[in-house]
Amino acid sequence: MSDLSKVSPLLPPEWRFHALLSDTAHCHVGYWSTPDSPYTLAQAQDAWFAHVCAQLMPPPAKLLLIGHDTGAHAASLQAQGYQVSLLCPWSETAQVAIRAQYPALDVQTGTLSAPQTSLDALAPFDVIWMLESLQDYSELAPVFRQLRAWLTPPQGRLLLTEPVSYHAHTHKIAVVHEVNEIEFYWAAAGFFVRHHENLTAQTSPTYQQLQGAAQAAIDDLTRAELEPQVQHWQTQQQRIDKGQMGYELWLLETSDYQVHGYRGGDEQAILETFQKVFNVSRSEKHWHWKFLRNPFGGPYVSTVWDGALLVAHYTAYPVPLWRNGHSSVLTQQVADILTHPAYRGVGRGITSLLARAYRHFTRSYCEGHIPFFYGFLTGAHLGFGKLFLNYQPITEVLEWRLNTEAMAHYPTCLSISERLLGYRVEWTEEVGEWADLVFEQAREAYGWLTVRSSQYLRWRYQQNPDHRYHFFVVYKRNKPLGWWLARVENSVLKIGDALFVRQPQSLKAARLGLNMALCHLNRSGCEIRQIQGWFSQTPSWWVDILKALNFCPSPQPDGLTLCISPFSSPFSKATDLDVLREQWYFTQGDSDLF
Repeated sequence: MSDLSKVSPLLPPEWRFHALLSDTAHCHVGYWSTPDSPYTLAQAQDAWFAHVCAQLMPPPAKLLLIGHDTGAHAASLQAQGYQVSLLCPWSETAQVAIRAQYPALDVQTGTLSAPQTSLDALAPFDVIWMLESLQDYSELAPVFRQLRAWLTPPQGRLLLTEPVSYHAHTHKIAVVHEVNEIEFYWAAAGFFVRHHENLTAQTSPTYQQLQGAAQAAIDDLTRAELEPQVQHWQTQQQRIDKGQMGYELWLLETSDYQVHGYRGGDEQAILETFQKVFNVSRSEKHWHWKFLRNPFGGPYVSTVWDGALLVAHYTAYPVPLWRNGHSSVLTQQVADILTHPAYRGVGRGITSLLARAYRHFTRSYCEGHIPFFYGFLTGAHLGFGKLFLNYQPITEVLEWRLNTEAMAHYPTCLSISERLLGYRVEWTEEVGEWADLVFEQAREAYGWLTVRSSQYLRWRYQQNPDHRYHFFVVYKRNKPLGWWLARVENSVLKIGDALFVRQPQSLKAARLGLNMALCHLNRSGCEIRQIQGWFSQTPSWWVDILKALNFCPSPQPDGLTLCISPFSSPFSKATDLDVLREQWYFTQGDSDLF
C-alpha cells in the first residue's frame, strides 16, 4: 500500500475521514461474513475487495473501474494482470496525487457524462466496474446505454457494487438510487443478471466501526470537522436498520434482448405471442378489461423483446385480499405468463427470458408494494417456478362435482313454509348493494379471501367482455344471506364463486340458491346434467355445507396448485404459509380460468 498521507488531504471530506479512520486507501465498505467476524475495518475492507474480485473474469481482461477510488483498487487489479483504466470524478488535484502514487496507472478524469478525455478510444472493455458511483448520476438510462456501448460483445460484463434505497422516501433524502429503479434501467439497456447478492448484512458493520474509530480519534481530529461525518454515518446505520437502505452487488452480462414495463400499444404484440403459445385468441377488449382498466391498479406488465418481437411476458393484475380479522391489502393474481416457443432455449434457470421478465416484474411492481402474489400453476412452469422464481406451494386445487343422480331430489321451487319465512332467490346479472352487505357480514367467518365487494364483483364478472355470468342471491325478509355465481357450458353449470353469511340457516340458504338456479335454467331451456366448481378446503363449516349438498371433491383435472411468491414478512416463513393453507378461501373465480 502506498503512502496514504499524500492522497488523503486532497480527498473530499467523507472519503478523507474514512481513509484516515480505517488507516487504508480503500475508502469503502468492509465485508464481515458473519456478525461476529473478528475483523478490523481495514481487514474487512480487504475481505470486501477479495469477495468482489471473485466475480471478475480472469486476467488479462480489459477493465474500466469507475468510481471514487484512491488508486488502490485499480493498482491492485493491475498487479493481478488486468488491463486497467480508472475513471475518477474527484478533483484534478486528487487525481494528480493518484497518478503520483501509481505512475503506471491510466487515470481518466471526470464522469461518464463529462469525461475530460474521450474513453471511446479505449473501448471496448471486457469488464466495467461501477464502484459506488451510480449515485453520481441523476439519470440512469443514459448511464447504462453508455456502459453497454463500451462493453465487448457478446459477453461483456458489468459489475455494480452500490449502496441502494428500498423506499421512495429514502431516495428523496439520500443520493442513492432505489433498487428497482437501477434494475429497471439496466434491463431496458440490454443487461441481464449473471450473479446477484444483497450484501447489506455483511457490509453494515462498516458504519459502527467508523463511529467507534471516530470516538477513539476525537483528540486527533477537530470535533467540528468530524461531527458532521459521524452524524452522516449514524444516519446511514439507522436507515439500514429500518430496512430503508442497503448494499447490493450485481454481475450483469450484455444481451440482445431488452426488458421493459408496459408501453402503450404493447398489447397487440402480447396478444399475438399469446396466441402462438396457447393457441387461444384473446381480444384487445379482454386485455384492456383485465389489465388496463382494473379498478385496483395497473397495468403491471414486464416484457422481453428481440427487436420488435415480444419473446417473453410476465404480468399480474391487482386483487384486494381480506386478511383474517384485520383489513384488506392489495395482492396480485399472476396471469398470461409466457415465452415465445422459438426462444425457450435462450438462457437457463435464472438467465432464461422468463426469469428475466419475472425479475423485472417483481422489482418493479412487487417488492415493497405487496406482501405476495399468487397463481394457479401446473406442470413444467410449477417446477421451474419452485426452482428459480421463489414459488411456494400452498395447496392443491380440488374440483367439486354434483351429478344428475344427486340432483334428482332437489325441489324445483320454494315451499310454502319457506315463502312464509320470507325466503326468496333473485336471479340477476348485475351487482347491487347486496354484494357489500353480504361481504361485510360474511368475511369474518372465512379467514383470508378476496374482497368480494360490489366494486370487485362488478369488474370481475359484470364487466367481463367474454362471458355472461348469473348471480343467484338468497334473501330472508329482504336481508341478503349469500349468493352463488355461475355460467353455463354445454350441460354443465359451472360455479365460479359463492359467498354466504355463516348463521344457523347457512345450509338452507345455500340449498335454496342452488335449487332456484337449476329451476331458472331449466325454465330457460338449459338442461343441466352436472354442477361443478373449485372450492378450497377451508373454512371447514363451508366444506361441510358442500358435502351436505352432495358435492364430491377430487383433484382438479390439470393438477393445478395454488402457489404464492412472497415479498415481505409475514409470508416468508413456513409457519406463515401454514396460516394461508389453513385460512385461505378461494374459488375458480379467484383464478383467470373462469
